[in-house]
Amino acid sequence: MRKYNKGVRELYERQTMRKFACLMYFFALSLFFPMAILWAESLSAHGPVVSSCETVDDSKTSGKDMLNKNEKTEPADSKQLVSERLSIKNATPEVPFDETVIDNKVSDKNTMDKDEDGEEGEEAEPEESEEMSEATQIKDPLQSVNRAMFVFNDKAFHYFFKPIYTGYNSMIPVQARVSVRNFYTNITMPISFFNCLFQSNFKGAGTEMLRFVVNSTIGVGGFLDPAKSRFNIIKQNRDFGQTLGKYKMESGTYLVLPFLGPSTSRDAIGLAGDAVLNPLTWVSWFFLTPIESIGNYMYDSVNDLSIDTGDTYESITKPAIDPYVAVQDAYIQNRVKKVKD
Repeated sequence: MRKYNKGVRELYERQTMRKFACLMYFFALSLFFPMAILWAESLSAHGPVVSSCETVDDSKTSGKDMLNKNEKTEPADSKQLVSERLSIKNATPEVPFDETVIDNKVSDKNTMDKDEDGEEGEEAEPEESEEMSEATQIKDPLQSVNRAMFVFNDKAFHYFFKPIYTGYNSMIPVQARVSVRNFYTNITMPISFFNCLFQSNFKGAGTEMLRFVVNSTIGVGGFLDPAKSRFNIIKQNRDFGQTLGKYKMESGTYLVLPFLGPSTSRDAIGLAGDAVLNPLTWVSWFFLTPIESIGNYMYDSVNDLSIDTGDTYESITKPAIDPYVAVQDAYIQNRVKKVKD
């Protein structure tokens, strides 16, 4: 009996180690591919290298040519040059004192001051334009693939998710669905908490910890949100992609992920980082089967869609001439705003 228990324990430990190794392998791959895309972009961004020696030689030769030209144009006799200057000075008549000259100088000075003030105001405009430059410059070299994936996600939304959450709405009241969302939000608190720390937002980290304590106790395990309703403690929506943006990492290539929707290479790395910080990832990996893990994720997604009823997505795609571009622009602008906050 002891040998049997020992064998079962060893088998369980081996399975646990295999799961852990596969999980680390998955995270390594999810980090490798976006980083490879960013590295390829950085290589393509650099043009052909020009030798510095060639530019120095060209500058030397051009300097010698200019000196030779100046020597040729210099007058031969310096006395003749002095006499010409004296003749010009004697030829200029004396101008009588006039008050209008002073007035003109004062007015010119005022106009120059106004121009300087205007230039200072114009210098502030490029700073605002730089903030939105990332939103206007979208890198989309995989547009054909992204459009195909966008069509797939759109069909999945209208023909799979929408009928499910419509029937779910008819059976489950709104308050119950909101309670389920509060429960999942409370469990995933470490994502926002640690990203607040990574962004040096210690006040936000304290807010997240306080929300977790209040909602886990007074809020009956997180099903209620008294931290917001009673104490006005607002949730800090922070993620790892936002943290990478705070550290000046470029958004990279625009991507459309299956079922997950729009993203970028930076935010794809952020998804892997958030998955590591999410307690549900570890619970699903060690205590649930793959089918149970997928079902858990699907239920959370359908519950969120049932509260939103797809209004956010359809309000962007329905009036748009090109829904792909509309969703892309809305996503990039939203991410730029979150990084700036």
